[in-house]
Amino acid sequence: MLQTICKIAILATSGLLVLAPLFPQDPSNVTGAAGLIILLTSLPTLGSSYKRPTYLFLALSVFLFVKYRLSWEVLAAGVNSMLAIAAIVAVLQVFAIPIKVGNYDRALERYLRANYRKEVSLYVFLHLVTHVLGSFMLFGCVPMLFSIFYEPLEKMVRDARRFLGTAISRSFSLVTLWAPGTINVILVLQITGAKWLQVLLPAASLALLGLLTSVLLESKLRLKEHPVQAGIVEAEEDTGTLKEDIKKIRILVLIAVTLVASLVIMESFHVLTSTTRVIAAGLVIAFVWIMSYAGKPGLASAWRTYWENSVLVARDLAALFIAMGIFAEAVHQSGLFVYLQSGINSSAALLGQYIFLLIPPVLILLSLVGIHPFISILLTGKMLVATVQIPGYEVYIALSLLLGGVISFVISPLAGTVLTISRMAGYSSREVGLGWNGLFSLVFLLEGFLFLLLI
Repeated sequence: MLQTICKIAILATSGLLVLAPLFPQDPSNVTGAAGLIILLTSLPTLGSSYKRPTYLFLALSVFLFVKYRLSWEVLAAGVNSMLAIAAIVAVLQVFAIPIKVGNYDRALERYLRANYRKEVSLYVFLHLVTHVLGSFMLFGCVPMLFSIFYEPLEKMVRDARRFLGTAISRSFSLVTLWAPGTINVILVLQITGAKWLQVLLPAASLALLGLLTSVLLESKLRLKEHPVQAGIVEAEEDTGTLKEDIKKIRILVLIAVTLVASLVIMESFHVLTSTTRVIAAGLVIAFVWIMSYAGKPGLASAWRTYWENSVLVARDLAALFIAMGIFAEAVHQSGLFVYLQSGINSSAALLGQYIFLLIPPVLILLSLVGIHPFISILLTGKMLVATVQIPGYEVYIALSLLLGGVISFVISPLAGTVLTISRMAGYSSREVGLGWNGLFSLVFLLEGFLFLLLI
């Protein structure tokens, strides 16, 4: 019963956020109340990895509210500050429906089996397909792609777990540099006030640099132009089937391009807000794609899977982010923010306009000692924006936060991507994060520093 109420509240909130500009009055009190319903109904059934941080933030928030006698307005502002993130995750999970009904997973597997003879080219393909799917499917593409490709790769490459795990973890993390629906991008833009179009080109350039770095490092150190093992491509599909698979891959690319293009147009004409644009564009594109499969077998089953499972992913994230938002707002309104800024002020006096270079290593170190990147991004970003008052500087802060967040996601043993791949690959999260991705993270961090200095 609680799960049903929570899921209805999440989807209703998504609709409210899109329709908010049409209301004669500010609906923040209504969405704040809806956010509290989501939080309260999700707490008893939270996943284990989300339960501890959520309860910790709520306990700290209660202490601050009682000690400093904070008002309902502070609570509502805290809830609303992170509510859109949960709504976006819930909406973009809808893209899993046409992918399942259209058998895109099987098309990707067949294409992989029939078209690659060298490990390097196969490794490039895995990076590209993860990047394309991750741009609109978000985190849902990580377990899906590992499940699709692991079995065929076991017969094609020498170390399928590491081969697949590094490609997916790095490529998906790099998506969060620029893709407008990813939590990292939404959170950073919301904190800094930077516009998505301001950061899109440099962030996408950084992502491309990261993809090239990953492929070059792996090809020089491990792959070294090894051929794909013989025998896997003997039983190729007929020409018609392969043409259909190529068509489906082109459709996936088209969906990603359409989503990005629609958001560029909406931001250029100032349609809706940065977060509600993603919700609205995602809903329209997903709806059109789903309707192209109207009457197909499996569509009703895919909708049930979305309702029963996919929305629950948004539920866990919603509880965590609402709790984070309440805590951050409580810290800000209680006056503790001023004390936290003192350290930032000292660094700003020493480094001046180059203080943004401190952000990535700070986020990475905090992630390695157990503080989730989203939390450190939230607090560090708020303090820097409030401290450094230079016109246009929010773009540099945003890019630094994005860079530090991406490297944290790919290296931290506590990051969701690393935890998921470690569980599916049968390795420890420390081996996946630091062992598989440590060198890549160090090289990419140095490249990122140089890139930020050059721009």
